[in-house]
Amino acid sequence: MAKRKPGKDLTKIDAPTLPAYLQNEAEGDESLDTMQEFRVIPRIKIIQALASTELLELFDAGDIIVSPLNQMICKHEKGEDKFFSIVPLLFYPEWCKWSDRKDSDAAAILERSFDVTSEVAKKSKDARTRFEGYGGTKEDGGYKLHARYVEHLNFIVVIYDPSHELHMETLALSYSRGEYYAGANLCSAASTRGAVGARAPLWSQVWDLVPKYRVRGENKWWGMDHCTPELDEDENSRAFITEEEVPVFKELHEQMFEMHSKRLIVVDHSGGDDEEEPSDDDAESKY
Repeated sequence: MAKRKPGKDLTKIDAPTLPAYLQNEAEGDESLDTMQEFRVIPRIKIIQALASTELLELFDAGDIIVSPLNQMICKHEKGEDKFFSIVPLLFYPEWCKWSDRKDSDAAAILERSFDVTSEVAKKSKDARTRFEGYGGTKEDGGYKLHARYVEHLNFIVVIYDPSHELHMETLALSYSRGEYYAGANLCSAASTRGAVGARAPLWSQVWDLVPKYRVRGENKWWGMDHCTPELDEDENSRAFITEEEVPVFKELHEQMFEMHSKRLIVVDHSGGDDEEEPSDDDAESKY
């Protein structure tokens, strides 16, 4: 049995290519069908300067990866505007109660809800109730630990670039805390794309995501900005999928919508509490 070397638990992984001898076997295969109700979606993650030592041995601050698989999506190059393209299939908000990072005995996420009327959602939306003490008190009367209620703006997307090794890979793009407004802005932009009176379906839109270094007071961190794709070399718009792709993306959207309706989709937020981020205390929920 192969063993990992001590201290090398994290590994940078390249996306595997299906061998030619399995191409025919994959067609019509049903061996994965019974796993559909356990669809955990890996998350698009941008590496921060204060990420764990293990991650920074593999990636640089500003790199965008698939978490927790550690696959590179977009390598940050200083002085260059690197980007990658996505097509959003589905959007939905989610509310989570996160345990204190110092609480090694508790699960990272204590509660999660998709119900806007739930207690978790209500506390996430109000800056006065986003923190909740627990775990006993200190000598000064304060709590030893503090749980945090967080609103996540989740997009289920696919990478849209035939030249990218992760082309058509389904991933989660989740905005929260310091990046909450970036997610809200993407919602607004997607809601208005298209002709007057004929908005483009979410699953037909192509967006470019660009890593950006942000500064807010004393807080500094890496985020992602969205922008409309530039024209291609033939001066054609890249803002939408092609006519031939419409049936494919419409079906993907319907699949994701049905799974979410049945609460079968779970965004993998693992690693979301391992880095310092600016507070969202001034953010006002819209969802």
